[in-house]
Amino acid sequence: MIIKKNHLWKTAFHKFLPYFVKFFFPDRYDEVDWTKKTLFLDKELNSLQLNSRPKNRVADVLVMLHLKNGKRVYVLLHIEIQGYYDADYTFRIHQMRYRIEDKFNANPVMLSIFTDDDPNFNPQEHLVETWGSGSKTFFNTYKVMDNPPSTYTDPDNPVALIMEVVYNSTQIKKASSDEDIMKLFLPIAKKLFSKNYSKEYIRFLISFIEAHVKFGESESYRKFEQKIENMAKVETTAEIASYFFDVETWLKNAKKESERNRKMIERERQERERERQERERERQDAVWVMLQQGINTDIIATVFKISVEDIAVIQKKYKEKDALA
Repeated sequence: MIIKKNHLWKTAFHKFLPYFVKFFFPDRYDEVDWTKKTLFLDKELNSLQLNSRPKNRVADVLVMLHLKNGKRVYVLLHIEIQGYYDADYTFRIHQMRYRIEDKFNANPVMLSIFTDDDPNFNPQEHLVETWGSGSKTFFNTYKVMDNPPSTYTDPDNPVALIMEVVYNSTQIKKASSDEDIMKLFLPIAKKLFSKNYSKEYIRFLISFIEAHVKFGESESYRKFEQKIENMAKVETTAEIASYFFDVETWLKNAKKESERNRKMIERERQERERERQERERERQDAVWVMLQQGINTDIIATVFKISVEDIAVIQKKYKEKDALA
């Protein structure tokens, strides 16, 4: 049973967030008050991304953490599969940072995790400048292929194994056969069963591995699963798959929630448009009244901050309406 990568990443963020913070921000982990509930702002993130969702982003989360000093910090974690130069990438990050700051009045922590195998792609800032004015947005990045497992400072962190899986997936092209690919991933499964991890985490990582392994022959997938089953002894593919009943239920509910959010956002957009049209009608009515009173068009243009040309269009519109009445 292969679960889509975006579902796996989304699940990983929600279930193992403290470990992600400890892995990527080890010096900041102790600043967080983990006794207080972490707030996942999925609904807010959906509205912020309404018109800027890139096709290569696998999953992302926006969370609010409580710090021990009483302050709050907003953290945006997102995964990108980016195998080519994207001139708009840094602008999208800049745009999301501004939107989050505008909504929550806080400078967010931004982390981009690049899971591709392109050694030349690792943007870290967005800079624009015109006539001495401009802005600069810089953000944290983690290039998986540049960080082999030997560099992990806390290999027992469950997220370390997640990153090892992804790192090995960037090395698949270097493997000459399916057997070589198995040699990349089977040791990770062996680590899982040798450590004191919960069954929940073991089952999750098995599916995470299966989602990232790519064999040339379909028969290799069956052999790979069989080898893992033999390692697990009492664990079976059926048992591993059964864990994802709850995950799939959560994902279905999340999808329904996302659709509700989309409809809500669309209703709000339509309501704003109706209000905008109503304000425009009221403005045009006021302009027409002032024109009938013989008030100079320059004065009207100044009052309503519109052009003389716009006034002429309004005047023509209302004259035609009166003629048809």
